[in-house]
Amino acid sequence: MPGASAIRSSSQQRALSSLQLAAQAYAGAALATSSAASYRRHVRYFVRFMGANQLSAYVLAGHPLHMSLYVSFLAETVSHSSILTYLKGVKALYTRLGLADPFRDPGVQRVLAGIKRCNGAAPSQQKLPIQPWMLVQWAEFLRIAESDFGLAVFTAMVFAFFGFFRKSTVAVAPRRAGEELDDRVERRVLRRSDIRVDLANDCVRVTQHWSKTIQARERTHEVPLAGCRGSVLDPVSLYSLLLQRIPAPDSAHAFSYPRRGRLVPLTHGVFVATVKRLAAQSGLSAADFAGKSFRRGGASFAFASGVRGELIQSHGDWRSDAYLVYLELADADRLSTSRAMQASLAALAFSGAGAVAASQGAA
Repeated sequence: MPGASAIRSSSQQRALSSLQLAAQAYAGAALATSSAASYRRHVRYFVRFMGANQLSAYVLAGHPLHMSLYVSFLAETVSHSSILTYLKGVKALYTRLGLADPFRDPGVQRVLAGIKRCNGAAPSQQKLPIQPWMLVQWAEFLRIAESDFGLAVFTAMVFAFFGFFRKSTVAVAPRRAGEELDDRVERRVLRRSDIRVDLANDCVRVTQHWSKTIQARERTHEVPLAGCRGSVLDPVSLYSLLLQRIPAPDSAHAFSYPRRGRLVPLTHGVFVATVKRLAAQSGLSAADFAGKSFRRGGASFAFASGVRGELIQSHGDWRSDAYLVYLELADADRLSTSRAMQASLAALAFSGAGAVAASQGAA
């Protein structure tokens, strides 16, 4: 029979093996599923480049010359900003192996700076913001009075607009072919239990357990959405009607709808495709609108409505002044800057007609 020490040793080995598996699982969960897939593509592209140029033996050498050649190769077909994206996966590979970032070399940085100067940095392809008149029109297109699908997707749109939500909050990311459902992705989406109708204050209270800024469920973020009785854009009336027409358990996705006899969640693909279809029906370019258009549109409309910047930042749960990038300023708002400056000048003595005449006389 094995001795007590041998039994303890065997038990410790099993415990260590279990911890090792757990560590590997946690390391694999460090990146979002989509980010991990992108990084793998970046690495494959780099490895193919090295192989095509008979440099496979130096893939992990991180030689500045090889890295300069690679970024120069990328510059032939993609913009400077896209090059930086392509480098992320390679950087992550080196870091995971305990190696230094090969692109931080001063020589490589000079090549990157030269690419930016010579080729320019491609302008950000921001999607246009959703505006309230669009939503009013889209309610009619979706036939929300009779279509359960129309009601569900329109309610999600109104919530996304007034809550400054990303599409990952109101719609489920689809699974890729052969991919198992990632429970971490599932938990990002609002459930019926996350939304409470507060009739006393005429609002709905939405509790976010996950977002781009709450990735470890370390806190929650409550977003109250005020009602507006009689308006087709009233989130209170819309959600109350949704509960009445499409009953579902608290665990169901908030904007699920019936299809072929069963309840299905609203997905990214369906949500974005519907937005583009509705934009086209409104005579707009479908390519200019996507899921992010609601977050940008809501923040821009709040700003135009006189809401203070710090309230917009808090409502959308932005950690920094990055929310300013989302604001789409109307021409009247931009013109108000120089008009305010002219108004201040008009109050100064030297800006009067007499001062102008005096300057002309001196000339």
